[in-house]
Amino acid sequence: MKFSLSISGISSSIAASIALQSTQKALQKFEQYDVTAVNVTLVREDDNTHDTNAIRVDVSVGSGAAYQLGYIPKDVATVLAPLLDKGIELLARFKGVTGGTFDKLNYDALITVEM
Repeated sequence: MKFSLSISGISSSIAASIALQSTQKALQKFEQYDVTAVNVTLVREDDNTHDTNAIRVDVSVGSGAAYQLGYIPKDVATVLAPLLDKGIELLARFKGVTGGTFDKLNYDALITVEM
């Protein structure tokens, strides 16, 4: 099973809007790295008050600090969360950054997730 996903970052609420701006700046920076240098970690958040299937996406470069990029889309998290809850390891890979153009101003991170 393999999913290709676009992660835009956090949305809704004023605090989340500020976080989204931060995410956009971070994505601009991640765009400069070779995709193999960016580590993706999926963090299960079963105590998340907005979605009990929430899966946070953290990224880092090399041994640097992890940055919370956003969340797996809800419809996909519904499928993946039970797998993580059963201890099944999922491999997430960074595939690049899109956006930052005239027709698509916001940046998105492209990742794949597979078993």
